[in-house]
Amino acid sequence: MQKIWDPEIVARAVHLQLHARALVWGYRFGAHRSPKIARSIEFAEHKEYSPGDPVRDIDWRVFARTERLLVRRQQADTELSIVFVLDASADMALGFQSYPDWEQSHFGRASILIASLAMISQRRGEKIGLLIMGGEGHDVHWLTPKSHKNQLIHMLNLISSIKPSKKANIKDALSFLNERVPRRSMVFLMSDCMEEPSKWGPALCTLAAQKLDLRVVHLFSQQEYDFSFSDVGKYVSSEYSSPVALDPKTCRDDFITIVEEYRSELQDWCGQSRALYIPVPLEKSLEPAFIHMMKGKR
Repeated sequence: MQKIWDPEIVARAVHLQLHARALVWGYRFGAHRSPKIARSIEFAEHKEYSPGDPVRDIDWRVFARTERLLVRRQQADTELSIVFVLDASADMALGFQSYPDWEQSHFGRASILIASLAMISQRRGEKIGLLIMGGEGHDVHWLTPKSHKNQLIHMLNLISSIKPSKKANIKDALSFLNERVPRRSMVFLMSDCMEEPSKWGPALCTLAAQKLDLRVVHLFSQQEYDFSFSDVGKYVSSEYSSPVALDPKTCRDDFITIVEEYRSELQDWCGQSRALYIPVPLEKSLEPAFIHMMKGKR
């Protein structure tokens, strides 16, 4: 097992941070000037009015009933926790051996998005946490949400030490998270979602029952979904050992039908759990997905 101070891991962490900074700076100084993760501000409690309190915060409806001057207090933004659930299963590496490329693999692109949002969240004083599904090379799979300045460094080093392998077991991960996630949290599930949605969808709904802000970030290859290959050959998944001999010309239509049914089921579970569905095709820039994750608009 490699340690997070291994020179190769440190170098990967530095490169990951550079990719994240480039994405953040491109967002800040492009068409979008103010990076802010959109969310609702909830009413917390009343308190007695004191000289100096903003008059606009007085609850006049309560005053009309009780003739008491009370001020509405809102829950502070800093009370929010941002929790990332990262799929480190073998298929997320897209065939890369050992450490996957940051820009050419699902795992790398998910990592850049996580690092970018974590960077912004930490600057805003929010707690950030990480849950890793699958993978090897790391001895920690859960970072409790914290706002400590070293949390981001720890998170980047941990991600950089991972070699995608095995399966994600999304259902178990979401059940684990359900018992530990803070009440006011925004949860980003970063995955290729290749496990049957019917197996882990109910666990997503259980999380939703806590009234969390859920966002499912779906990483995929449009070329694979379109099955736009021309050569007859053996096709294999990194998570399954047996290759399958296929002729794309004869099975493409059936394959596309199956993919469409799968995507429809995935989005249906997102709808049931009130989770925002964010598609991230490998062939597209990360900026649209980053903006979608930030703004949270459906």
